[in-house]
Amino acid sequence: MGYFKEALVGTGWMGMLRGITRGVGFLKIAILARLLTPEQFGIFGIAGITLALLETFTETGLSLALVQQKEDIEEYISTAWVISLLRGVVIGIIILIASSLVTGFFHQPQAFSLLSLIALVPVIRGAINPAAVNFVKKLDFGKEFRLRSGVLAADAVASLIFAFALRNATAIVIGMLAGAVMEVVLTFTMTTSKPKLVLVRSQVRKLLGFGKWVTLGGIMGYLSEQFDDIMVGRILGTTSLGVYQMAFKLSVLPSAEIAETLSKVTFPVYTRIAEDHARLKRALSKTVSVNAAIALPACMLIILFPQLIIRISLGEQWLAAALPLQILAFYGLTRALSQAPSSVLYAAGRPDIAAKLRSLQFILMAVIIIPLIRLYGLPGAAIAVVMSAIVTQVPLWIAVRKFLY
Repeated sequence: MGYFKEALVGTGWMGMLRGITRGVGFLKIAILARLLTPEQFGIFGIAGITLALLETFTETGLSLALVQQKEDIEEYISTAWVISLLRGVVIGIIILIASSLVTGFFHQPQAFSLLSLIALVPVIRGAINPAAVNFVKKLDFGKEFRLRSGVLAADAVASLIFAFALRNATAIVIGMLAGAVMEVVLTFTMTTSKPKLVLVRSQVRKLLGFGKWVTLGGIMGYLSEQFDDIMVGRILGTTSLGVYQMAFKLSVLPSAEIAETLSKVTFPVYTRIAEDHARLKRALSKTVSVNAAIALPACMLIILFPQLIIRISLGEQWLAAALPLQILAFYGLTRALSQAPSSVLYAAGRPDIAAKLRSLQFILMAVIIIPLIRLYGLPGAAIAVVMSAIVTQVPLWIAVRKFLY
């Protein structure tokens, strides 16, 4: 089967997965939004920000490095697994140690117990079998679909059951724990490669050599995507953080999620044809056209009907998210259109360029977000996010053009 046909099949599987994932995810959010208050979502947001911060700053880039490898990755599985295990334990310990500092920073002592519980998530995730990356590497998206569906089901079911029982943010973390356990189980039962507690130094250097730029890109990506949450929580409080995070989720749900689905399918294809610039240009053009055809109408719907969307999906208590949602719709569009060119840079072995662009995006946002929040509140945060994302589109496309031409 040719790469184009394989990509079409993969897109079908991943499109179905994303559709189910976002459908179930949207249903979960809609139910939780009626069971929990914006403040409770904000408390979870504090724990989520902390976990995401540490996971990002310790990101090894192993998955991308394994996919990008031209040769068979069997010999690298054990080394990758040991690195992942160690990373998970370290993150869990740091969260426990830093819990008091985090709750003090956000002036929210109620987040302490949630932070203690969420510390278990990276420890469990660290045991995920790296061999599962072969599902994407070999374009076996049927298995990837079954894996992700199982994780999704465990997370959603556990979250909703405990939300009805507890009526607080602990339910969301319990869902994350259930999903993590399910992913560990499935990655071992669905693969033939079983990692051992073996660490080969030469393999560590090779994997992390590629991964260091992925790490930097991830850190800058985290800062550019989470710094707004941190500042909103710090300056405006927990309730405002909950409202803002919900607006952000809705803004990227329709368009950027489709783009990320295509990106997951096209990245291994781009990797295989990276040296054939003519084919790569055609593939990039097709992907961007599809992304634009979906993202533009989605952006317009959000801009025109924000209150209706919020009333239907979340309920009246979330209407404060309407204006930030309208503004962030432009971020969803920009994010969707940047997925494909960013994947080309990674496939070409140039994660350094992507990392530098992420750094630029963060610096731009960091300069303007605090004064904008103080002037305009939540809409100010949204404006800062949109402006920094739009400005960095220019150097992104210049970099891709230089590589392809």
